[in-house]
Amino acid sequence: MTRGGLQMRTPLALFERIRFECSTEVLCARCQSALDRHQPDIERPDRLLGTCCECRAWYLIDDRVHVMFALPDVRTLRCP
Repeated sequence: MTRGGLQMRTPLALFERIRFECSTEVLCARCQSALDRHQPDIERPDRLLGTCCECRAWYLIDDRVHVMFALPDVRTLRCP
């Protein structure tokens, strides 16, 4: 794709599906610390954003079916 004569590279993102046990605590797949869970949409309490205070990883969490997907880190997002 080009914009203003410059070629833009579209990054390909693959998300690993991570299953977790039904519990009160969801652990980071990288460092095994407990994730802080945030509910961005009040009408969808089972769809959460998980953040790790230790390694700074972010996850999309579907609490209804107990799976989460790791989001790309800053290095991945900012690569040329």
